[in-house]
Amino acid sequence: MKNLLGIIIGVSSLMMFGSCSSSNSVVKQNEMDKTKLYESKWFLSSINGKEVQYDGENFAQLNFDKTSMDKVSGNTGCNVLNGTISVMDKSIKFSNIATTRMACRNNVETDFLSVLNRADSWSIMNNELMLKMGNTVLATLNGVS
Repeated sequence: MKNLLGIIIGVSSLMMFGSCSSSNSVVKQNEMDKTKLYESKWFLSSINGKEVQYDGENFAQLNFDKTSMDKVSGNTGCNVLNGTISVMDKSIKFSNIATTRMACRNNVETDFLSVLNRADSWSIMNNELMLKMGNTVLATLNGVS
């Protein structure tokens, strides 16, 4: 009986320490991703599952300001954009997005701004930033350091 109790306590301890180490690795991965988020310039590569075709003028892109972690800037593919963000773990909220108002030939701007308004989560995999609504990927952006 004492041996059985010892085995149960031992297995329980291993499970508890194992779960702590896996949650620590998730926290470390989140921190590495957040660092990467702020150290790269992100160029839009697909939106709503469709590859973005560039017209040779401006590239739609985002820059997350590492000196002021709540600022975002970039380009819609035509107009300059600025706004604020809130990033917590894997959640993201874009707000107060303002753009210049030049007439645009490309049609990426409207879809891109819609993604920024709807995105509520993010992830980085293989140097690609995915902006999501729930588990649905709204847009993919390629990172350049």
